[in-house]
Amino acid sequence: MKKTKIIAILTAFVILTAMTGIAAADPADVTIVENPIINPLDGSTPATGTETTTTVTVTILDSDDGLRHISVITTDSNLQAKVTGGPGVGVDTGWVTTTRSADTVGDYTINAISGNGQNAQLEEIEVYTFTLHVRGTAAAEGAFVTVNDNSGGVYYADGHDSASCSRKVTIPEFATIAIPVIGILGLFLFFNHRKHKEK
Repeated sequence: MKKTKIIAILTAFVILTAMTGIAAADPADVTIVENPIINPLDGSTPATGTETTTTVTVTILDSDDGLRHISVITTDSNLQAKVTGGPGVGVDTGWVTTTRSADTVGDYTINAISGNGQNAQLEEIEVYTFTLHVRGTAAAEGAFVTVNDNSGGVYYADGHDSASCSRKVTIPEFATIAIPVIGILGLFLFFNHRKHKEK
């Protein structure tokens, strides 16, 4: 009997701690999947560089419908980035460098998900997916891209419902390119050798 009471008390404590953690959690979180972002940075100008993409997820602990804003900026004028996609018709911030994308192009609308039954009092987690595009010149090696998301129709960094994520952009290392090339060349030589051996 005593053991059952202790287990019940510990279970209640764990549930209350988890609920407090959910209530105290940040209302939004931004994640850029690729870390670091790999791009050839091979343009003679940023606009002529090879474009690569990676996924950005925005996780929102949301209880209200409303307008949200996503924006992007880089730390180097030789590096360009833009964000596209998302809910509804999606967003397209346009290519930017060290000047943040315009307020009007990053707006999107979210819809609240209301809980039911036992979970009616808990806020629901919503995840939205965007695409981050990057291109640039070799001079941008090691520069950063930052994606910010916040409630409302304009950018702000210090609000209660604001989050951001930064990633370094790097050129692929020699081994990243060389190993697959050597592997393909090795297979070619192996099959060529087998072919001549059979003759």
